[in-house]
Amino acid sequence: MKKSWLMSLVCLLAIACNDPYENTTYLVNDSSPTAAYLEAHSESFSEWVSILRYTNMFNALNQADVVFTSFVPDNAAVKAFYTQKGVEKIQDLGEAYAQELVRYHVVPTGIPAERFTEGYAVYATTYSGDRLTINFREGGASAIYVNDLARVTQIPDTVVNGYIYMLDAVLPPLVETISSHLNDEPRYGIFKEALRETGWLDRLAVPYDTTYSTFGGLLLTKKNYTVLAVPDDVFSANGLSSLAALKSHLGASGTDYAAKTNPLWQYVAYHIINGSLYAGDLGHFESSDTTKLVSTNEENSVLAITRTGGNVYLNYEGEQLQLMAARSDQELKNGIIHEINGLLEVWTPEPVVVDWDFCDYPDIAELVNSIDPTWYHNVPSAENKVTFSTGSITSYTWIGNATKTNTGTWPVLGLATEKPGNLNGGNYGAMFHDVLSVNVGYLGSFETRTPVIIKGQYKVELFFGYGTSLNAFRTNGSKCQFSFDEVPKEVLMYKTVTNNAVGIFSVVIAEMIDFPTTTAHAFKLVVMDPLASTNSDYRLQLDYIKFTPIK
Repeated sequence: MKKSWLMSLVCLLAIACNDPYENTTYLVNDSSPTAAYLEAHSESFSEWVSILRYTNMFNALNQADVVFTSFVPDNAAVKAFYTQKGVEKIQDLGEAYAQELVRYHVVPTGIPAERFTEGYAVYATTYSGDRLTINFREGGASAIYVNDLARVTQIPDTVVNGYIYMLDAVLPPLVETISSHLNDEPRYGIFKEALRETGWLDRLAVPYDTTYSTFGGLLLTKKNYTVLAVPDDVFSANGLSSLAALKSHLGASGTDYAAKTNPLWQYVAYHIINGSLYAGDLGHFESSDTTKLVSTNEENSVLAITRTGGNVYLNYEGEQLQLMAARSDQELKNGIIHEINGLLEVWTPEPVVVDWDFCDYPDIAELVNSIDPTWYHNVPSAENKVTFSTGSITSYTWIGNATKTNTGTWPVLGLATEKPGNLNGGNYGAMFHDVLSVNVGYLGSFETRTPVIIKGQYKVELFFGYGTSLNAFRTNGSKCQFSFDEVPKEVLMYKTVTNNAVGIFSVVIAEMIDFPTTTAHAFKLVVMDPLASTNSDYRLQLDYIKFTPIK
């Protein structure tokens, strides 16, 4: 990763930062970089240039060896924004707000027109750590909106270090947290008091976790949540007019409501999902399945999301709740609020098929999106690899032993995207177009937690990616040990590959596993093949595990 990219990121993310690129020229091949181009077109962008200079970010966008995508409001849009905010100039809003405004309009990767109009940038992560959504209304290329608010009036101007999309409105930065929004919203009074009693209101006020790396460096990890909020009128319709009435209804006694065993805590945590999930995410099904399970912060329960009759329901066999369309997708600094039309009490559905994707964790999504938001769960434009580190990933722990693979060829543990291909857009046909790349060597291992699995008996199958360079392992297979809750199962990887062709193949880990309780499970893989340390082509490419109920 280039030092100049890191320096620009530091400046763009800093609360206060002098312009480190002042008095530096960035012109390459007679073509202008972003900020210079905007200044040269003052008839459209002079107001935005003034904001860039006020925030000391003008020259940060002029680096010719860094690629940006900038969504830039025109002069009329900026002036309309000032009128809306009741100010005359950017200085009236303060430097910290202005810096957040700029960061919210810049994406740290290039999004050319063809990918933009194909929906390639539907979830683009900005320098502020937030996501922009691209909406397509009737009218084709003349009716493309960012965040369903600002129309794209020019697609795009190409500059030496990226792309500039002109907007007819300013995108207000997300500065309000879930907690502050709920505090200011009177319709969620009882739900807000339940959050406060259980300690969740404070947790939802912090958009970043602060930790220290092995070398003492400060790490900021974005913490996003999806909150399914119950309004007071729903509580009232169910005969509950106060928090005390809700406690009584749930059987929540005592004084320690922050204990995970307390029914009030369990009720609140059941309404909170890790990561930002829009209504479209909750209602999206990767396959022909009509029901999927979503883990919540109530560790021993799951939400069942069902698609039927053209509608999407929460716990269809239970309360049959839906998101209230008018109050869904409330975007905030640290996540999303959806209003729901029922109580959503903790409930255990019947066992269903669970497809556990190895890369479907919030910290993995945040890491990959911070590098390039087009890589995660997208149709690939190229093969890409992201190496996990203990400072950036907490969902996995691992032990890597010596391998013969050249350094950098395959991560010890990381995410690898497919190459482009004709199998649903990729060369493997992998779920979400990525796999967990494992190169831990002989007797190397990794551990994690599965999603919550409803109690019952399941057939367990592993789906993995196969490339032709792995042909040497097909005849005898490659021994690996998989464990659920420390119960080991030995499997010969690659022996089930039917032909030497790139694709996704499967192997049965267990014909039957009995899970006696509804919970997440400890999962561990140990590579038991000596070739993992002596053969330079060796690696595992794990796509997902399928749990199929046995009835």
